[in-house]
Amino acid sequence: MFPLLFPLQEVHPCPTVVFHGSLNVFKADTISIRLDRLTLTTGKMAIGEALEFLFSTYFLFNVSYPAPLVNTMTFIQMFL
Repeated sequence: MFPLLFPLQEVHPCPTVVFHGSLNVFKADTISIRLDRLTLTTGKMAIGEALEFLFSTYFLFNVSYPAPLVNTMTFIQMFL
């Protein structure tokens, strides 16, 4: 068995929006987009911009929507 090189972190198998600084998403200091254990972007942005980054990440990295969310994500994608 090999020793762990990195501490155990929550793995995000699909792109995820992470809000930092507040429990209220509208008052977050920064917003990150994460995929697996990699932070793709972090910064001060509006929720709309975060959703644009999120859907762009699904498209660019050819990631499928999670099965329980396919209809919801497709609806949001069509009207965003």
